Amino acid sequence: MGRNGQPISGRLSRRGMLAALGGAGLGIGLMGCEVVTDPNAGGGPQRKKPARRYNIPDSGAKLPTGEVTFQWMDSGDLKAMFEEPLFRAYEKKHTNITIDYQDSPWERINEVVPLGVRNGTAPDVFAQPNNVPVQVMVNEGWVAPIDDLIPDFETWKKGFPDNAFISGVHIFNDRTYAWPVTSSKRWGHLLMYDREYLDQAGYDPESQPLSWDDFRAAAKKVTQQGGGDYYGLMLAGTAISGVATRLAELAGLRGDAGSGIDWKTGEFTFTAPELLDAFELLLAIKSDGSIFPGFLSLADADSRARMPQRVAGMIFDGPWDIPEWPAINPDYDFGVAMPPSPTAGEWAPASYQEVGSNQAFVFADGKHKEIAGDLFSYMGSLEGQTNIVTASEGNLSSLMPEANERARQTNLLTGRAKAGWDVANRLLHAAPMVAVRNPDTVQVILEQKPVQPALVDIAQGIFSGQVDDVKAALRDLYDRSNQALDDAIEAAQAKGAEVSRDDWVFPNWDPTKDYTPEMYDELA
Repeated sequence: MGRNGQPISGRLSRRGMLAALGGAGLGIGLMGCEVVTDPNAGGGPQRKKPARRYNIPDSGAKLPTGEVTFQWMDSGDLKAMFEEPLFRAYEKKHTNITIDYQDSPWERINEVVPLGVRNGTAPDVFAQPNNVPVQVMVNEGWVAPIDDLIPDFETWKKGFPDNAFISGVHIFNDRTYAWPVTSSKRWGHLLMYDREYLDQAGYDPESQPLSWDDFRAAAKKVTQQGGGDYYGLMLAGTAISGVATRLAELAGLRGDAGSGIDWKTGEFTFTAPELLDAFELLLAIKSDGSIFPGFLSLADADSRARMPQRVAGMIFDGPWDIPEWPAINPDYDFGVAMPPSPTAGEWAPASYQEVGSNQAFVFADGKHKEIAGDLFSYMGSLEGQTNIVTASEGNLSSLMPEANERARQTNLLTGRAKAGWDVANRLLHAAPMVAVRNPDTVQVILEQKPVQPALVDIAQGIFSGQVDDVKAALRDLYDRSNQALDDAIEAAQAKGAEVSRDDWVFPNWDPTKDYTPEMYDELA
């Protein structure tokens, strides 16, 4: 049992979470969207459901006239806050169409989609399985291009910023298979904390950012206050490597937290001193006894679900928690702040690749692809994009600047969501992408074998005591990663791809600035 006798275990399902939220945050468009708002709506999960209606215009798609069921599978979460009411509004407009929305855990998506493709029963629209590259889905004929599905596609596409659709990412053989439903510019390692616990310990991370020393001291003080009922830091075993990498990046590691590559040199960053320092910081916090017990056995979802039960003072996690935690505990008062850095208030820049997120793919053998095109037409419009942002209470953002600005002008974005947005905008800059520079490098990705053990495995080994020489383990990972990339390049070359390790080197990359399309031209 945790604080105040609350059970420590337990987790709401995605559908349960949405039910608890009571439909809160269903977005409104600022153009042509009919809105009726319940003035009594507000507060926690007991609040009344705002009565909002999407006014979906006719796109010109030739829809079926008979009774049909259209299947849509993705991971739910923040997307579901927009998609659930959208699909219900769509069914109300088109009474012959039933949308079977399957918001599913990734384990199920990874299993169901490939199997469904093989036997012809895949959902009409599905999320990309984690273990299948887009290139494979395209080459193997899993997915259909959307160019002919979305009415007046070229006009629709022009609503997005220039270069939002990228060859080798969204476009293959001059056909568009994916589209950036939302922006991938978001910070997934916000410092989220229990206000009461940190205040009692003498810290306010929102008004006074923490240094690494402050962070360790705060975790220790909160743990002492808790007396065994709560601890300073919640840290899932599967999250250790991600937290360490992001802390290292903000401490000056020059590279990409996702790929582990310094785009300036094309070299892997696993031997960077900042990464070793970050691991040592987390190990010191562990040695203080300040991490929630049993953390190594926890998955990310399990650790974040425990925070509203008030069993820990701090966690590094993403904006998806912001609308979910109040549903678990309406009285939970938590803050959203910048992560700690070696020197309080000073952060090195971080990088991300703007490829979009939450992409939805159309099953090539689906019987009702025109319904997908009709839905995409609305979802990718200015009103639809604004609604995605507002429905998620600002925890998802659009590639359309105007949609973000319109959403921010409403009263539907929480202060916490704005804080998370501000952290991302403060820290993140667009990094170069190898596939944009040379589309042939896609073949390298297909040839590349996963490196095992990976950083996530090594991190867990470090904290379980199975890895006692951290520096040597990281050096070994560096060597194996280089070899795997070199082998993949050689295999791609043998199949006719015109690639070299030089394609991974961007000498004009400045991590303090966004990498622009013009900068690719400079390397030609």
